[in-house]
Amino acid sequence: MRPTALLSHGTILAVLIATGACYVGPGNEPDDTTFHAEPGSIDFGYIAASEFSEFREIELINNTSGDVDIESVHLSEDSDNAFTLGAIPGTLPATVGAGDSEIITVAFAPPGTDVYLGTVEVITDEGSDEMLTIELGGCSTDVDCTVDVGDDDDDDTTGDDDDTGDDDDSTASGDGDISVNPVSVDFGDVPQNQNPPGDVVQISNTGSGPLVVSSIAITGVDAALFISGGYAGGTLQPGGAPASLNLTFNAAGAALGPKSANLAITSNDADEGTVNIALTANVTQPCAGGAELEIVGGTLTPNPLGSPPNLIYVVLGMGAQTAVTVSNAGCDTLSVTSIADDSGTLVGPNPDISIVSQDPLPWALAGGESAVVTFQVGTTGGCDVINVNGAYGFTVGTPADITACLGLGIQ
Repeated sequence: MRPTALLSHGTILAVLIATGACYVGPGNEPDDTTFHAEPGSIDFGYIAASEFSEFREIELINNTSGDVDIESVHLSEDSDNAFTLGAIPGTLPATVGAGDSEIITVAFAPPGTDVYLGTVEVITDEGSDEMLTIELGGCSTDVDCTVDVGDDDDDDTTGDDDDTGDDDDSTASGDGDISVNPVSVDFGDVPQNQNPPGDVVQISNTGSGPLVVSSIAITGVDAALFISGGYAGGTLQPGGAPASLNLTFNAAGAALGPKSANLAITSNDADEGTVNIALTANVTQPCAGGAELEIVGGTLTPNPLGSPPNLIYVVLGMGAQTAVTVSNAGCDTLSVTSIADDSGTLVGPNPDISIVSQDPLPWALAGGESAVVTFQVGTTGGCDVINVNGAYGFTVGTPADITACLGLGIQ
């Protein structure tokens, strides 16, 4: 954006006509004692109709001497459905401490060939400054189009072809049709002291016209434990990239047991105005410190010899493939760079037992996350010791062979 704050309105407009760029007028002036936005306005320039600009950052800066609570962040009603909020605080009201700041993002997605104006409105608890506004502008008529903020008349556009300024004829026709994936989110077992796990819900427009997402809300008894962010609503163009809604579940301080909430996404979809996504999780006892390998696939039997103590026996079927799940039962990240035959530390390699596939290495498993490795047993059977990352081990084999092959050191 060009530094136009020192120019008069007439000078700015003259410069814009000469240079052929979009102009957005001055917004809230920065002040070393106020809560304000930088930048106070955003010039998106030219973006072709039905395309999506990059998200631009707006920093909400608290230069007051006390906390400021952000109570809501939204687009004004006259924003022509052409602008989309991205990142906003995951939970509102959000407190911005003295000297701190909060980042929000906004993008420009013109639904048709026209000039568009809009405003981000930030509601705070700051008395006379309770409404903070960030002016937005952009155009899609041609690469030389311009727009003067504060005047919605199409006559202010320049460099247009004769057909510009006709909202009804140029705006994309048809209805938006919402599609979400997945249709439910289950975070599974989450220990009270585990870092909040995350998931992503993608919101797409599969219709023939703009889809305006007006509200994203989490409700229910356990709503406070589920947090959404990354997308706060706005316009999605038909055939455009989906919006990603980031979800997290925070079990810190929560009571043990199952938790649930409802994610409601409201839009202008004619036959599906509100889509409800079930959110579930189960809060469990705090997990042990550090990373802890756990084998959760197949039938588990502790090492009958007792040494090494983390050696777990997993039953494999004769003449069959068996998928074995390796999980991190601890809290720290379990990093796995190699999974291989133990090469004779306890028993010699068993050629009748082989690894036929595995999730691509390396693995970086957070607490509760898992990966899969698949074994093939031929017609001879026996057992084998599997070395994980040089630090962990588990034993695979057929039921009749585990004690004998470990105890005697033979296959």
